[in-house]
Amino acid sequence: MSYNGVYGIRVLKQMPLTKNMSNKLLIVLLAALLVLSPLVFAAENDSNATNSSNITANVTANVTANVTVIPTPKPFTITPEVEARYYLRDGETAEFVKTTYKAKEYTIAVVNGKESLVLDANAKAVTSTATLQEIIDNYVSITPMPFNAGNLANVKAQIAAYNTSFQLCRADKSPGAYYNLTYGIGSICYVLGANLGSQYQQCSIIYNFDLGIYAFGASIAPYKRDINNGTADTANSLNELNASFDAVDTALASNDRLQLVYALQNTSARLSNMTAAATRFNAGHAYLSGITEFGSENGGRLKRCNLNTAALASAVSEVNAVNNFPNSTIILERVTAFSKERADEAGQKRAIGPLKEMMAYYETTYASFAKRFKAINGQDPSFADAALKTLRDLKSAAENASSATIAVSKANAFQSNYDKESKALLAATAALQAYGDSLDALDNATISLASAVTTYGTGDERVTEMQNESQALQKQFELKEADLKQGRTVTSADFNAIQEATKALDLRAQTLPRKENLVDLALIVGIIVLVLIVAGAFVLLLKYRVKLRQAAPKEAQIEKLQDKK
Repeated sequence: MSYNGVYGIRVLKQMPLTKNMSNKLLIVLLAALLVLSPLVFAAENDSNATNSSNITANVTANVTANVTVIPTPKPFTITPEVEARYYLRDGETAEFVKTTYKAKEYTIAVVNGKESLVLDANAKAVTSTATLQEIIDNYVSITPMPFNAGNLANVKAQIAAYNTSFQLCRADKSPGAYYNLTYGIGSICYVLGANLGSQYQQCSIIYNFDLGIYAFGASIAPYKRDINNGTADTANSLNELNASFDAVDTALASNDRLQLVYALQNTSARLSNMTAAATRFNAGHAYLSGITEFGSENGGRLKRCNLNTAALASAVSEVNAVNNFPNSTIILERVTAFSKERADEAGQKRAIGPLKEMMAYYETTYASFAKRFKAINGQDPSFADAALKTLRDLKSAAENASSATIAVSKANAFQSNYDKESKALLAATAALQAYGDSLDALDNATISLASAVTTYGTGDERVTEMQNESQALQKQFELKEADLKQGRTVTSADFNAIQEATKALDLRAQTLPRKENLVDLALIVGIIVLVLIVAGAFVLLLKYRVKLRQAAPKEAQIEKLQDKK
């Protein structure tokens, strides 16, 4: 049996649709329409949902980026240096030396050049005698030696130069020097030193029974004593210095710091005596040599008497390095007395010390907040003003307290109020920032909604819905605004939530699509679905045709009979 497309088409044309078939096609068509509508609306809703999701994400990102970070109250940290300054009095200055003992760090406060206070890493004064002794001994042991063999050689050279000048002024050693003094018509001779000896015989004595000469001799007696005593003391000091130099040599050779300090202290004492002796000698010598008439006699030795005080001063300065060399015994005594004597003073200063910095921080934050608050609201923040006055009063009371105990009590009250008020001020500052951002967002949303009304009209249900949402957000904003102005509890999170929702609304209003765009989309989707339905129906009909062909044997026989004829 042959088969071709013409036959199939002819059969279809000749084949009437049964009632059952029509019902089936109608059911399929209605089903397609029912499926079409949800698909169209689902597509629209999915698009809106996607836009809404993107809007929320964008707004959240913008809000997070625009929130101003407000610093937390600066903690006041008491360091060893800060603590040490509480012990200082007017006119005193301090330098600080770090030292480590048994793996712990300590700070030594050097007040006006002297080690006076030891503090641990927690800024606490060390008061235990045993602990102080160990710390100070360790500190001294690692301090570089301020005096060495080179310094000693310099000192010896300077003393030798001074001794040379001194020997030219001595009358008790040959050759001596003397003064010829004339009074009236007579003369008197005074020889340097106590030994008159043969030198006195060289002096011319005329009219030695003249009583005026004896009176003159009495008038110069104090200057004679200065010369005699200065000469004797210098000679003694020179002898003692030799022993002191030997002791310094020994201490340097053995690297004995303690013995070196003692030896240098003894040397310093000898040089101090020598300096005093030179002062006395020069006082007498200056006067008597100023009134002598025959100083050139006796070889002019009197004019060569000029003590080298510059060399002596240089030696004194070099030896006095011992004053900068720490002595553990002296330091321990000084530190113990210093910390005990000034503990109460330091306690009072410590109590009020942080208040100044804390108050300055609060006032700076307050000034910034008050300026912006008034710019936005047109009035001063009365709730913040009251807190500021309270803190100022407490600070003043602590600073003017009559005792450390009262100062501590007032300072504690200040600290308690400061903790509360500073946190409240910072929270209000953050809320004010969020308030301004929310207000800007509402203004922008209002402009966008006005544009949407102009474009789509008030009859558009989408516009109506957004207007209702805007009014709700505005009402919520006004309630929080009233709380902020009255100083009631309000946080930045309250305004941030309003801002986030308002920005989302603003973006929806700006990107609202026209309704014909939605119809076009539904039409396109509907056509696609209908094409699919027709194609499906066609496939069903083809299958049905095959069944018909199999069920039509009589027609085939008739066609064959006709072919034979």
